[in-house]
Formats: sequence, structure tokens, C-alpha cells
Amino acid sequence: SSDLQNLRFTDPKYPKPSLIILPQSKEQLVDGFLCSKHAGFEARIRCGGHSYEGLSSTSNDGKPFLIIDLMDLDQVVVDLKSETAWVEGGATLGNVYLTVAEKTGGEYGFSGGTCPTIGSGV
Repeated sequence: SSDLQNLRFTDPKYPKPSLIILPQSKEQLVDGFLCSKHAGFEARIRCGGHSYEGLSSTSNDGKPFLIIDLMDLDQVVVDLKSETAWVEGGATLGNVYLTVAEKTGGEYGFSGGTCPTIGSGV
């Protein structure tokens, strides 16, 4: 299920999404986005965690919208040989920090902020 981190958006004065899509693959992500446009919905992309501004959870213009939540597209791959990491848009910063630390034995770090629940794709 989707997880709303900022509870102020539970207030009835904020518009709610008509639908929340949780794609399991890149193909489903693309299909969900194209379907939203065809059906006349604005799409909000939530990248794993929350955004500080809450832009992925509400609408300011009153138009119908849906959320495409990337929380299940959260893979973090660390390649020690090339000293790189590939991060899917649904990974939170906490996921990135933990995976980099585990895969490198604490030898490498990743600077990205102080809030582990924010999405890495914001």
C-alpha cells in the first residue's frame, strides 16, 4: 500500500487522488502514465518516500489527478569495480544509505540529505 508521510494531507480541504498506481515494472510505469493522460487525469509521481513540498500528494488547481507511486521500483545496485551505484526512482534515501554501507562494508558513503524517508527521485 501507499504510505502518506505528511499527515496534513489527510485534511479534507486537500484534494485527493482519484487513483493510486503502484507499478511493478518500468513498462507498467509507462503504461500507467500514458493511460492517465488518455483518461484526462494529471499524473503525480511519488518517488518512494515523501517530498518536502507534498507536490506528489495533492492538486492546487482542482483538476482530477492520480498518483503513480514508485515505491516498488526501489532497487539499489552498487558496483564496487566501477565505484558507482544505480538507484531506481522509488528508493528512499534510507534505502540508498543502507545498501551502499552494506555492499561496501562502510568504506563508501553517499551524500543526499538528512531525511531517510524522502524519495531519492525528487
